[in-house]
Amino acid sequence: YERGGAIFLGDTAVLQTSDILIPGRHNVENYMAAIAAVDGYVDRENIEKVARRFPGVEHRIEFVKEIGGVKFYNSSIDSSPTRTAAALRSFHQKVIVILGGYDKNIPFGPLAEPVQSCVKQAVLTGKTAGKIKQAIAHTGVPICEEDDFEQAVRKAAALAAPGDIVL
Repeated sequence: YERGGAIFLGDTAVLQTSDILIPGRHNVENYMAAIAAVDGYVDRENIEKVARRFPGVEHRIEFVKEIGGVKFYNSSIDSSPTRTAAALRSFHQKVIVILGGYDKNIPFGPLAEPVQSCVKQAVLTGKTAGKIKQAIAHTGVPICEEDDFEQAVRKAAALAAPGDIVL
């Protein structure tokens, strides 16, 4: 369980959540499950070492680079609204997000609430840009569209100021 910024196993604090390198509440929950699974097999020192060094999996809220005070994350594996929502909720501030891609014929309505509460600016691209725009247009979040992914990345970078996060 988690209490006061620490993960506990019984009455013992095993890990400070601030030691976890990868962002997101779901990652804290993943660490709680992993700690419970390795209880008795792995010592606290090694648990802390993994938390401070493990960058996460490729394409899943993967920190890419910081440029001019703007942090860029690759979360291109978020191919459904629920995964995108989890990624958006991983940060403690509103982000600039690039949304779009291939059309898998899934509804984008579930994106509206997380976009409204977690997004500063949305940059849409790909075959699904129109469907996503329709799903999030009422949120009040500024939206722009770009023809391809490279242009979308450039636009997101241009919109960002020091301290911003681009996902």
